[in-house]
Amino acid sequence: MLFGVGAAASLAPYLIWLKLKYQSFFYPFVLARRIVQEWTAPVPAGFYFEGVRGIFPLSLWALLALALVSLVSHWITMVRRQASAASAENAESFDQMKRQSTLLIWGAAFFAYMLSIPHKEIRYLLPLAIPAVVIAAVGATGAYSWLARQASPLRLAGLLLGVLVAAADYGSPALKLAGPLTDRSEWAEVQIARYLREHSTPADTIYASHNFPVLAFYSERHTVSLLPIQEDFDRDWRDFMSYPGYLVYFLPERIGEIHALHPALKPDRQFLATHLNFVEVKAFPIATVYRYTPPH
Repeated sequence: MLFGVGAAASLAPYLIWLKLKYQSFFYPFVLARRIVQEWTAPVPAGFYFEGVRGIFPLSLWALLALALVSLVSHWITMVRRQASAASAENAESFDQMKRQSTLLIWGAAFFAYMLSIPHKEIRYLLPLAIPAVVIAAVGATGAYSWLARQASPLRLAGLLLGVLVAAADYGSPALKLAGPLTDRSEWAEVQIARYLREHSTPADTIYASHNFPVLAFYSERHTVSLLPIQEDFDRDWRDFMSYPGYLVYFLPERIGEIHALHPALKPDRQFLATHLNFVEVKAFPIATVYRYTPPH
């Protein structure tokens, strides 16, 4: 109860701000849904089925499978013993099984929902780590409890196997701890955003067709994505780009992977060269920043 009240109190200012500024409590969710459904290219469901296998190490998958087998076995046993007298131990075990089942159902529902979204990226599946790691930990606990009841040679063999698997799965990431713990390098997009923050004013609007969330976050300026008008850019840009500011034109040959529905992003070089509303002010290795003045 107190947790719910605390969560509501924490979210209330943000939700009120959304309502006042965008007339909807759900504006970010609606916008995010439009980005992944309307403005980006669809990806087949098989992409996630292939990708989910590579998210977690092999040892975690093994422990997860062990926990699932154990959970199913416990449910079958409990169903068969429904008529037996209840005990405190059985009640506690039942509560644990319900929590594990809830996590599994949540994970399956989340994965099914992500499959329904046309645009897919592996990083979108990271929330699956919550149920996967927790359930795998249950499997690890069960394996440890079983080994603890075995003879010493078997316990030693199990320990050695666990060490070998852990070394194979986590040895390479652990070696990185020997290097610098802080990566002080800065993405080119972040450098561009910091430039915009230093050379723009709060009244300026930043326009971009690519990586606009990064520009918005680090520039702390009002940022507008040009993806919604890509199909009819030549017709709609004057009305859509109604405020002065800056345009970040990402060089097509430096973009690399792109998920836009129309990969040939607009405005292009030819458009910028023939419209005096855009004046080049700064060139970066991956993009060029233009000062933008709306048509009168």
